[in-house]
Amino acid sequence: MVKTNQRISFNTENRKFSVSQTSGTQEVRDFRGKKTELEAEVCNSPWKKFRGLMFRKEDTDALVFIFKKPTKTSIHSFFCKEFIAVWLDDKNKVIEIRKIKPWKLCIRPKKRFVKLIEIPFNEKYKKIINILAR
Repeated sequence: MVKTNQRISFNTENRKFSVSQTSGTQEVRDFRGKKTELEAEVCNSPWKKFRGLMFRKEDTDALVFIFKKPTKTSIHSFFCKEFIAVWLDDKNKVIEIRKIKPWKLCIRPKKRFVKLIEIPFNEKYKKIINILAR
């Protein structure tokens, strides 16, 4: 199975993410203009979307879910460790950022979204989690 990754950048001034189609890592600038990298695995199949962060190891990659049209699909955190969920609209503007605890049944943002980024709490994403969890 081949992992598809996407480059993700986050502009903290206007709270916009930009998701490109190329693979690799992308710099993310924090409030002081420092850079950090965020690499995320694309969940583009029904199985990957269903599985999400369930049963993943602690050092797993962040995940990106891309939907064809705006949705209010709920997620759950069964069999997941704690993570940050970032919901984006069709213009990549942040709708909501939430710290998700394990074993929650129905988690959804207040508005419709097109993209969802799940960022696990691990050393790899420590900088970006510190920025987003403020």
